[in-house]
Amino acid sequence: CITAGPPFNMEFRHQQHVATVNAAEKIEEVDAEFGDLFGREYGGLVEAYRCDNAEAIIVTLGSVSGTTRCVVDELRGKGMKVGLLKIRCMCPFPAKKVVDILKGARAIGVLEKDITFGYEGVVYTEVNSALKSAGLSMPTSNYVGGLGGRSIFKADIEKIFDGLLSGTARSGDVEFVNLRRDIYGA
Repeated sequence: CITAGPPFNMEFRHQQHVATVNAAEKIEEVDAEFGDLFGREYGGLVEAYRCDNAEAIIVTLGSVSGTTRCVVDELRGKGMKVGLLKIRCMCPFPAKKVVDILKGARAIGVLEKDITFGYEGVVYTEVNSALKSAGLSMPTSNYVGGLGGRSIFKADIEKIFDGLLSGTARSGDVEFVNLRRDIYGA
C-alpha cells in the first residue's frame, strides 16, 4: 500500500511515526478522563496483574489474558510467585512500562496468538527489544497458541508457568501450545 509518492513518502511516514509515539500520552489521558466520568478505567497501555514480587510473568494480550488471570490467582493461592502483564496497546508499544513491570522477574513467557513465520511471535519480538534496549538480560520464552481459534486451556498456562519457574522453559525457540502433531505426522 503506497500512502504517498516517492517525493513525499519519507515525510509522510515520519509524520505517522511521530503521531503514533505521541498517541501513548493521549491514550493514558483519555483513559483517566473516562475513569473520572464513569468511575472505571481500562488501564491505559498495559495492565500489571499480581506482578509485584513475581518470579515468573506471562506477557499476553487479548482474550487469553482472562484465562491467564485465573491461573495466576490459582497459583498464587498455592504460594507460587507468578504474574500477568497484559498488553492493551501494541502501537505505540509501551516499552518503558513493560520494562518497569518485568525488570524484577526471574523468567518471562510471552503467550500470543500470532507469529512471524520462520521467526517468532510479534509480541515476543517487541518485549525482547524493550528489555535489550533497557540493558536487561533475562530468560524469555515464546509461546504461540490459539491460531485459527484453537483454545488455550488453563492447564496449558499452568504448564508454561511450571517451565518458567523450574528453569526448563526454552528460550529462543517458539513453542506451539496445543499443537496436534498427529494431524501431520511430525
